[in-house]
Amino acid sequence: MGHPRDLVPDLAESALPVVREIYGSLPRTPGGSFAPPQEVHHNASALDRIAGYLGRIVGCPQVSEPGSRRS
Repeated sequence: MGHPRDLVPDLAESALPVVREIYGSLPRTPGGSFAPPQEVHHNASALDRIAGYLGRIVGCPQVSEPGSRRS
């Protein structure tokens, strides 16, 4: 989180179906290694789609109140 992401887009696109096949049947629980899939923007990069599929929140979180932080 907050770190630059760097993966060749074609490689990420090729990896997406493999990730879905490998991790598709694994249990997903909030707070677990793989949380339930998260929504990503319809124009998201392949790497962001992989992250969302694995339960990661993609994009910059919106701060709801001045001075509040999300972890």
